[in-house]
Amino acid sequence: MEKTEIDTNEVVVAGIITNLEYDFTCSGERFQKGTIKVERISGTIDEVPVVISERILDKTIDYKEKFVEIKGNLRVYKDKTNRKKLLYVFVSEVFIPEYGAWNCNEISLTGYICKEPYLRKTPISERDIADVLIACNYRYGKSFYIPCIFWGRNAKYVCELPIGTKLEMKGRFQSREYNKRIGEKEHEIRTAYEISVKETKEVEVDDKD
Repeated sequence: MEKTEIDTNEVVVAGIITNLEYDFTCSGERFQKGTIKVERISGTIDEVPVVISERILDKTIDYKEKFVEIKGNLRVYKDKTNRKKLLYVFVSEVFIPEYGAWNCNEISLTGYICKEPYLRKTPISERDIADVLIACNYRYGKSFYIPCIFWGRNAKYVCELPIGTKLEMKGRFQSREYNKRIGEKEHEIRTAYEISVKETKEVEVDDKD
């Protein structure tokens, strides 16, 4: 079945923006990259990579280390240095909230299971967790392949669904460090970026001949 519709892909994040600097120019438009640090209730900090056009930045404001709110969508690009695919937020709106600093990290996403989900357990609590790659259709025939994790009952539920199932999801952008073995005795600390899904449901898809 050909999937040509544009799927939901919405991000709202509020936190401290750091490391904001010029990154690249495309069709005469300059873009900056940075990181928004969002604190969870537990105190853990999620670091959300962002790309922002200088055309939507207020030239009278120094955004570095400021508390900002951004809206945008999830995208994925391949890092040319290590050929690793990286998840980030392409920003469409950015502003400094008048109501003060209130951490926010909300993702709304629809997309298709495009790879067999992998069910595992967390090391300490042995809670069920599933790694799922979701294909989210975008404009111009593009698709972004977004790594998602599901927990508990949702993890078992999604692992019973066939590839091609369309899901509606709500969650947050999560960053976490992990040890990557790079040699017989060597390990390297790396950061993984993914969507931690807290709500999900199957979406009915109409077949078109």
